[in-house]
Amino acid sequence: YREGAGTVGDWKNYLTNTHLQIIKDLGFGPFLQEFGYEEIWELDESRYTPFQRRLKDYLDHGKVFPKEDIDENIFTFAYNKTNLKASGVAFQFFKSYPKRKDVEILRSTFRDETMVEEFLDMMEEKVGVVNSFLYNILEFTDIESHRAIDFLNGLRSSYWKRFEAELGREDMDRFDGAFKIADAIMREANLPV
Repeated sequence: YREGAGTVGDWKNYLTNTHLQIIKDLGFGPFLQEFGYEEIWELDESRYTPFQRRLKDYLDHGKVFPKEDIDENIFTFAYNKTNLKASGVAFQFFKSYPKRKDVEILRSTFRDETMVEEFLDMMEEKVGVVNSFLYNILEFTDIESHRAIDFLNGLRSSYWKRFEAELGREDMDRFDGAFKIADAIMREANLPV
């Protein structure tokens, strides 16, 4: 929503009171505080930047930003939050990459093809492991009750090393803890071992 992101407090030069009211109305105040952001207050409109004054005018009158006023990076980031597939003249600066087994990029404005391909290669490998794990969990629903605990422990063992290389100690403790809880629940339910 702003150019030059990364400067602490710089949002005050790009958001308007309309945006802040939307944030308040949607109940985001407690979330902002939880993540260490300051409380939402009203901005002094007499100190608005030229961008904020122009934006306020558009918002107040229900007007759409003319194409020449749209910052390409802001538009890109806002559009990337949608699930629409980019096509047509309006989206000519986006590039799509074909779906691999587990990963697809629908819209990209990156110009470095090598970097994008390396990213896709890396994500295909990582997402593939996670998807494989999730599909294995789905198999759990078809396991006979007398094999459930063994299946669960086997699943934990087979993925431990694969995840350990990528996750930190805290995440591995959570991973292990989830399996211990599941094991305890099944034992409490007196499933045969």
